[in-house]
Amino acid sequence: IEVDGRACVIWVARDVTERRAHEEARREAQKLESLGLLAGGISHDFNNLLTAIGGHLELARLAIAQGRDPAEHLDMVETSIQRAADLSRQLLAYSGRAQVRQERVDLNALVGEMRGLLSVSHAGSVSLDLDLDPGTPPVQGDRVQLQQVVMNLITNAAEAVPSVGGRVTLSTRSCRLGGEDLALRLPGQDLAPGEYALLEVADNGTGIASDVLPRIFDPFFTTKSSGRGLGLSAIRGIVRSHRGGIAIHSVSGQGTTFRVYLPAGPADGQGRSQT
Repeated sequence: IEVDGRACVIWVARDVTERRAHEEARREAQKLESLGLLAGGISHDFNNLLTAIGGHLELARLAIAQGRDPAEHLDMVETSIQRAADLSRQLLAYSGRAQVRQERVDLNALVGEMRGLLSVSHAGSVSLDLDLDPGTPPVQGDRVQLQQVVMNLITNAAEAVPSVGGRVTLSTRSCRLGGEDLALRLPGQDLAPGEYALLEVADNGTGIASDVLPRIFDPFFTTKSSGRGLGLSAIRGIVRSHRGGIAIHSVSGQGTTFRVYLPAGPADGQGRSQT
């Protein structure tokens, strides 16, 4: 600009120290809130299971003392123990430390094998469309855990769509991500550039509210009236343990799209199974 006929340069400096301090304090508060939610959820679920185990053991003892068959109560103890084990596995999946059995997995074949399960995982009025690209590369990972990812994403999508005209689309394809792509699509997820298999689940549901979206992967956070809220957090942990990433696009009133990126594995089927 010019001032009194002379060319000048204006320098503007802003002290953002206070703003950064507020942002850091907010992030710490969110971490503490998530930690409290996790601890409270674990305590609540395990206490319920322990109460059930203790109660049925007492009933089993009473049945034995009265000369009756305690099998019914012992069966309930076994069921509660299995639920506790399932909860532990979900927590390991959330942390990304679940044991991964490495094998070559064809995502298209995986979805094909699950077609029957997927058809009963959503209401009959919900349309499930499959768009599987034969060029989708195989990945290295745990088949059972990847099945859990697919099933949970489809179930969540089906619950979000309207009862009439609800539509869920599951698609696969290949994509190559460079450094700029990763920074734009999957910021902060520390993925390596290269070829990826993309698994995409899109719905025409209500979308995710902007104030809820940042918290959907928090353990035990849920907007549902029932459920433990470990589904999406477990999905993220599983994808993380497979060195992959997740991107979400959601528009209120128009629907949500989850994109799961998994590193392409060997194409020749020579990957060795490991535990």
